[in-house]
Amino acid sequence: MLPINREIIMPKAKPTKSVAITPTVHAKMQAAVDYLNANLFDGELPDAFLVFQRRAHSGGHFAPDRYVHRDAKDNHQHEINLNPDHFVGATDEKILSILANEMTHLWQHVYDKPVTSGYHDAKWGAKMKAIGLYPSSTGASGGKETGHRMQHYVITGGRFAEVFAALAATGWRLDLESAQRPGKCAEPNSKTKFTCPSCGANAWGKPELAVACIPCGLRMIPPDAAATPRAVEALRTKFAAAGCAPPAREVFGRYPHCDEANRRGHQ
Repeated sequence: MLPINREIIMPKAKPTKSVAITPTVHAKMQAAVDYLNANLFDGELPDAFLVFQRRAHSGGHFAPDRYVHRDAKDNHQHEINLNPDHFVGATDEKILSILANEMTHLWQHVYDKPVTSGYHDAKWGAKMKAIGLYPSSTGASGGKETGHRMQHYVITGGRFAEVFAALAATGWRLDLESAQRPGKCAEPNSKTKFTCPSCGANAWGKPELAVACIPCGLRMIPPDAAATPRAVEALRTKFAAAGCAPPAREVFGRYPHCDEANRRGHQ
């Protein structure tokens, strides 16, 4: 009698069914929204439709009354969008701080005078500080606290930092981010954006340039950098040594060279 080949006649185990990614990711993000709402906004915020959308130069945005129920046209829903491109290289704390930023816009729309121009006013800024996020036009200490294009940074030891730490302690973490898309990689940008830490004015130039905001008398800094008093004083010394005194509201990228053609062009 031939031996039985059990590898042939034994039924194979069924493959494990994969978990649907859409409800998994959205359930996790909704849990974060609920947690932040309860612990930063006292549970006062209404529901908003959370979406992921790539939008240039934006980590996220709030859009009021963006949706309407098909069977109840007077029932509107707000939208909070997060940009998954900004998840790349960012910590979970940073990503959820963007979410809290947009939730602050939702709070202002519901409980204060709605702002439709995209302007970040003082009341929005005060609420941001109250939940542990500091508004800044540069994303760092010293930036303007109001304006159209605003960023923020997490206040060390503040309310948001504590709430996020408690949420992370439960095992919450974000699983997905944007992937590198196939095709030819884009050439690296040869220009760097410099921002005045006082008035928020911007200028673009080569990374090695020393760029200054003349009205404020401060060195303009690249993203995630901070102007030190020593650097500012050194730049002022270079201006004085070159004898350059451009008119107000001009921002230069060629100093400290300050050649004659530069001076003639801005007299």
